[in-house]
Amino acid sequence: MITFDASEIANWADKPDTRHRLPELVRRLALATCPMPSLIDMPSGSSVTMPDWDGILEVSDGNAWAPTGASAWEFSVEKGSRRKANEDYAKRTAAPGRVDPSKTTFVFVTPRVWNQKTTWANKKREEGQWADVRALDANDLVAWLGAAPAVARWFATFIGMPESGWTSLDDWWTHWARVAKPEITPELVLAGRGEEADALGAWARGQPDVYSLQGAARSEAIAFLAACAQANAGSWGAALMARAVVVETPDAWRSFENHYIPLALIRDFTGEVSAKVATEKEHQAFLPLGAHKDVGGGRKLPLLGRDETPQALMEMGLSEEQARAHTRKSARRLLALRRRLIDEAGFSPPEWVAQASPVAPLALIGKWDEEKEADRKIVAEVTGKPYEEAERTVQELSNLPDAPLARIGSRWTFVSREEAWHLLAPRITRSEMDRFIEIAVALLRTESPKFDLPVGERYAANIFGKAMPHSDELRSGIAQGLAMMGVYPDRAKGVDAADRYAERVVYRVLNEADWRTWATLDSDLQTLAEAAPNSFLNAVEAGLSRSPSPFTDLFAQEDNSGVGFGEAAHCGLLWALETLAWSEEHFPRAARALACLAEIDPGGRLSNRPNESLSTLFLPWRKFTEAPDAQRIETLGMLLKATPQVGWQTLLHAYPSPGQTVLERGPSAWQPWARDGAPAVTDVEFAFFVKAMDQLVLENVGVDAERWSRLTDTLDQLHPGMRRQAIDMLAERTDVVKQHPVSHVLWDKVRRLLHSHRRYSEKEWAMPSSELESMDKIYDALTPSDPVKTYAWLFNRGAGLPNPEPISLNNTTESYQANERLLEEEQRRAVRHAYEHGKNAAILGIAEDVDYPERLGLTVGLALDNESAFDLALPGLGSPAERVRLLARGVLQAMFRQNGWAPLEQALAVVKQRGSMPDALAGVYLAAPFDPSTWKRIEKEGQEVQYCLLEIRRPPPVDSD
Repeated sequence: MITFDASEIANWADKPDTRHRLPELVRRLALATCPMPSLIDMPSGSSVTMPDWDGILEVSDGNAWAPTGASAWEFSVEKGSRRKANEDYAKRTAAPGRVDPSKTTFVFVTPRVWNQKTTWANKKREEGQWADVRALDANDLVAWLGAAPAVARWFATFIGMPESGWTSLDDWWTHWARVAKPEITPELVLAGRGEEADALGAWARGQPDVYSLQGAARSEAIAFLAACAQANAGSWGAALMARAVVVETPDAWRSFENHYIPLALIRDFTGEVSAKVATEKEHQAFLPLGAHKDVGGGRKLPLLGRDETPQALMEMGLSEEQARAHTRKSARRLLALRRRLIDEAGFSPPEWVAQASPVAPLALIGKWDEEKEADRKIVAEVTGKPYEEAERTVQELSNLPDAPLARIGSRWTFVSREEAWHLLAPRITRSEMDRFIEIAVALLRTESPKFDLPVGERYAANIFGKAMPHSDELRSGIAQGLAMMGVYPDRAKGVDAADRYAERVVYRVLNEADWRTWATLDSDLQTLAEAAPNSFLNAVEAGLSRSPSPFTDLFAQEDNSGVGFGEAAHCGLLWALETLAWSEEHFPRAARALACLAEIDPGGRLSNRPNESLSTLFLPWRKFTEAPDAQRIETLGMLLKATPQVGWQTLLHAYPSPGQTVLERGPSAWQPWARDGAPAVTDVEFAFFVKAMDQLVLENVGVDAERWSRLTDTLDQLHPGMRRQAIDMLAERTDVVKQHPVSHVLWDKVRRLLHSHRRYSEKEWAMPSSELESMDKIYDALTPSDPVKTYAWLFNRGAGLPNPEPISLNNTTESYQANERLLEEEQRRAVRHAYEHGKNAAILGIAEDVDYPERLGLTVGLALDNESAFDLALPGLGSPAERVRLLARGVLQAMFRQNGWAPLEQALAVVKQRGSMPDALAGVYLAAPFDPSTWKRIEKEGQEVQYCLLEIRRPPPVDSD
């Protein structure tokens, strides 16, 4: 704790700047010790010469120095304190100005020692001119500073009293911000972080509580707190800055816990302390966390805003070109951006950098598990030192106040990977880099032994003794080291073109890799793609061109059993290509690679598939790339030529439709591509993109019935102009389209579309009648000549006529019944027409392709004459084919409904005459209702027929609409 002597304050009074600093000192003291003053007006600096009160203060809860209620202040640094106090008192009593003396306390302040101040104040109080009169001298200021340690720290800078263990937040910010050139502003720190600033403000204005905030390092979180306070100086910020203390040691923290004035304690050390104790004693506790810490219930700072960052830099004085370059090269990471500005200012690195020099190559691997022998061996190889020696240096570094490394359990990691690379990379030699390259290639080529196990058992690889020799942390750390080389190559000053080293490693690891290597690297592929985009894409393209492709086997590793954990080996590859697609430069190649993967993907249970990844790149309403829309359309056109089937599916899948959703996709982790995620899409951009998609649809649909069939699925989702063009184009090409082997599928989809839009013609989404009339002509033109394909749909589930009665909102039952009658009429017409052209063979063919053969038989019995119906039904009663038996039974049911038992008795006689099996006899009886009279007849047939009847099950009711 900083303590002052009254003589030190008095000596300060003789300094030239005291007259200007004294009001600021009192203002800070008032803010630090009075809860939220409702009014504080104490100009400092050159404003102290203004002809008005030196200070006006109004607080609801005062203290020994600041009166409760309204108070008017006069300051003086002159040696004659009594004389100056009398002059100020007389002048203000005669002309109080904007204050009401009867409701205001007059306060006189001097930094001198004035032994008679109490006597003077009592005399003036007795005059009754003011609500109260007070006088404060150097001794009072000493006591007041004791109640406000943060202000004491600020004040100590003016009288040369340094103290270890803590500093004021104000001084901390000054040092942190001013080392950069230009000086960092609060607006830069807060750029694009409004939500986090609001949450922090709510904490600052609330009751004493603990607030955790995670940044890339503790310093970023503290800087954010200081920036928020300064940005809100007009409300809660000034008071927070006045009482905020950045505590650097556990001992200092425990000392501040017992302070009797509420403070805002900011922890900036690695030791354990109880923040709960501080809050129980009415202090606010702010816990800044580094990137390696578990954020728990706290919040995490996002990257700086895409647009706000260059704007803040320009307001700091940088040109637009400089601002955008800094934003891009720092990847919108605040600490990386600050380092760039510090470099230009020529400041020295932290002290720990020199101490870390012997193990500087550890910045290339980043993290490792000391319990893994393979990890320890690689640490020794990378540093060129025995592991014990390297570990000793690492341990010493972790004990520093601003530790660059931390241990979590048995795992070591750099607190900020970018910080480590930025500061240690210049100390890495060429020979150390060459050594690391060989180590990285060997480790990244190591294939996981779990792939020796069957797909469904790989989740238990450790149990079967199929674990990797090194840790996953080490592998991902090495991949991240390559990413540092690729993204920030200029930091490795002892190596020429470090990014080429990264490209070389990725090429050697992946260029001729089999599926096991791709599967082992898994999620690390995304990091390797960012480290060396061109080498990565070259390797993917080389793998796709090989026969057989390693990716064919990669897709085959998916666990589709539904029993295991649904593991799949291809996800890391898709994530890597999705990441590269964020880049405008790499977008076309990444999209082409995804399209080629979609061509060989056999499909599976997992929804993460190449065609899904590809389609999201071309959504008109959502962007997952920085590529401009013109480039996206150009790439989509390229895919339609290079991979026609996948390109067409992608085009239609990406076309906007009601209820369309997509999962959010994170931006790149290291490269400066779309760090805020998907750029916003304006209405103008959306309209442009959809119009371009329309043109691609019309240019590529051709005369392929499959493409027209797929387009028909989304025809009602096209905007009217585009839909009209598509309908007219199909109408012109029906003769050619009909020759396609699957044209009947298109014809069936046209029927469904006509049914849906006419049935629900009152809905807003229904197509206009003029377009439906044109679709009628297309439907007629595409009608198959094969009666099976033409009529089978009438006897399937959800059969919908192309020209149904519209649903009436007033009487849906009547609408349903009317459509049932229409469907029955159409079914009878179809049976008669099919029978005329193909006799029994046509009807039997239809029966093989319908959901309800018995319903077909009912229609046959009602539509044909008795002789023809009998001729069709009787042979089928004993058929081994169930569909034929159901057809025959339906015919007899229809005949029973029309003529009772007479036709059934005739059928029974014929069956018995032919000596058919009991199931044929049972089939006849099933055409009649199960009532007592029917059962009496059945009993006469014997037990075999009875048993056969009990085993036969009737089909479910027919859903005709």
